[in-house]
Amino acid sequence: MISVKIKNNINRRADEVQTKYENNAQNYVDSIASYFRSQVIRSMYAPKTGKTYPKTKANIPHISSARGEAPAVDTGTLVGSIDLRKISKLVAKVFTNTEYAPFLENMDRYFMSPQSVAYKNSEKMGKALIKKLKVR
Repeated sequence: MISVKIKNNINRRADEVQTKYENNAQNYVDSIASYFRSQVIRSMYAPKTGKTYPKTKANIPHISSARGEAPAVDTGTLVGSIDLRKISKLVAKVFTNTEYAPFLENMDRYFMSPQSVAYKNSEKMGKALIKKLKVR
């Protein structure tokens, strides 16, 4: 009698593929969350076109944001409160806990909402990165 034993390692390979995919997905979430946070902060420091107010400390005028622009940095409280927290392997949260942040968004000073430049830039970045989310 002649016999041939056929054996494969597909289960082991499937586990490797799953692990690599999950690692890539985690890196994707981390990258986008970090990028979004940096874009939020960058948008607040971008030049503004709103009203100019005299500043008492150091005689530096403050130029406020106009509608559609992210809030201008004045005291630094809001920009300093933008934080990133990893919720789980595949979920991250960028947030601020300042009381007046929702008020600014509602006054069309978008900095974190889907109307914000930071959100739109991060969405583009996410689409570019998702193409690289593969297992080799």
